[in-house]
Amino acid sequence: MDIESARLLIEPITLEEGQMLIKNPMEYYYDKHIPYDVEWPHYSLKALLPYYLEDLENGKVSLGMGPWIIRDKRKGRIIGEAGFRAFDEQKKTAELGYRILRKKQNQGYATEAVSSLCQWAFYQQIKKIRACCDKENLASQRVLKKNGFKKVANEKGILIYEKRRAVQKKSIQGTNSL
Repeated sequence: MDIESARLLIEPITLEEGQMLIKNPMEYYYDKHIPYDVEWPHYSLKALLPYYLEDLENGKVSLGMGPWIIRDKRKGRIIGEAGFRAFDEQKKTAELGYRILRKKQNQGYATEAVSSLCQWAFYQQIKKIRACCDKENLASQRVLKKNGFKKVANEKGILIYEKRRAVQKKSIQGTNSL
């Protein structure tokens, strides 16, 4: 269920991979034949993993509605992570977050990853995706705007953006014009 874009391979974290990242991240690098990077996994991903894995194991969330690993398609190196949280099955909404390794920032990777993940989510029938960022985080604001997100709120310096799935117009059949 990987996503491929022009430069990226984006992979959802499976139960086995998540457990490996918690217990021994080096084993993950070795198992995946990925060059080690001291910046990854980020502490925010490490903090999220136990909750995500518990929900995945108990069937409260499906694969893909959690963290994804962003890798360089050509070299296989880790670029960062992204993923969905706060998935609401009833409303078909989710919140998207992402983080690109410092040395890989400002190269368009976040824009490309967000675009790919939004396409995937809309294909999964998600109707609305939210994303939040600090008002000082101009780079993240640019990424969201480039991907068609609209700012909908400012809650104490945290900007909230939303993107809705495009509604396809139904054609009217059987009408003739003279």
